[in-house]
Amino acid sequence: MPIPEHLRGLFTDPSFWSAYLAEPDGSAVEHHAEVRVSLPVAGGYGLVLEIDLGYGECLLGLRQPGATEPVPLARLDPARPYAAVLRWAELDLIGQVVAMDDPSWSHPGLVVALLHRYAPPTGDSRARRRAATMVATALRSLRRAPGAVAVAPVGPQQPPLDLFTDPSWWPSAAPVDPRVFDDDAVARQVRDHLDHGERLRWRYAPGWGWVVTEAPPGAGADVGTDVGTDVGADVGATPGVSADDVGAADVGATADGVTTARVLGAESFPFDQLDELVGHAAARHARLFDTPWRDAQTVLPLARRIRETGDLSAVPALGKALQDAGWDHPTVLDALTEPLVPAESAWVVDALLGIGPALDDGR
Repeated sequence: MPIPEHLRGLFTDPSFWSAYLAEPDGSAVEHHAEVRVSLPVAGGYGLVLEIDLGYGECLLGLRQPGATEPVPLARLDPARPYAAVLRWAELDLIGQVVAMDDPSWSHPGLVVALLHRYAPPTGDSRARRRAATMVATALRSLRRAPGAVAVAPVGPQQPPLDLFTDPSWWPSAAPVDPRVFDDDAVARQVRDHLDHGERLRWRYAPGWGWVVTEAPPGAGADVGTDVGTDVGADVGATPGVSADDVGAADVGATADGVTTARVLGAESFPFDQLDELVGHAAARHARLFDTPWRDAQTVLPLARRIRETGDLSAVPALGKALQDAGWDHPTVLDALTEPLVPAESAWVVDALLGIGPALDDGR
């Protein structure tokens, strides 16, 4: 579904993002947006994010086929800025499927920027680096609306003396940064994101599905915010942890500001429905990339070489090979066209090889 016009305007408003993603120190810009963001995923399933910044609350829900209202998943507020609802691989998968169905939702982009607080990264340092890279890329992709920032007037405000009519006397307008978040703000957000997932682990519980548990203090991984993109890594892999390693968190408890909604024994959490959404998304992802344009003589060998070597210099040639084969999907071609966004190119290269986010690691 294309991004509605009223949301396009909101998503280019820096004050919205400053209020929605408050700084880790608790400071926030006042904003009164009250909107609903619907994200159709696959098979009639989707996610619905209800944002009410006036009250500082955001509710994520799951929409089922034929249902009029979404099933609640978790609510965020200033006291609980994160919620363990989605595994990182699931968010990555949803972002990829949404981007393939509608190029206006690039990935990693708006979906990750809006939903990453519902998927605090857990697992080993490699998986956390992947999550950090994706969040940083998503936040760096946010742009102000063209012309939204007024430029201070320069030059004379009244006719100058003849001596000063030469333009060299007057300063040029200062360049306006089109980004919503500068590099320092991105680093703070990524560090906060990693910190909130540091003590959480996912494990598969028979009869329930994937549940989050809390590790003892000091058991978390440490990952810096200055991370690169590893094209050769499986995007979003989330190794599991056995029940013997960590104790299950209390149902609905809050660990370090994280609402642990998807826990063992949480009978109100829609485990089955969320599994259905993820299953439909995985099947949709496989169908989207099962195309005759994945030529075994040109496209696949080139994609395989890029993945094995991590050499992005060959990515534009891969895009041209797909075009020559007849595939003109804008999401795919944008990811493979210069200027390259490494995290975007990486997941497309993996998908072309039939490699999606690792959804069942540790089961």
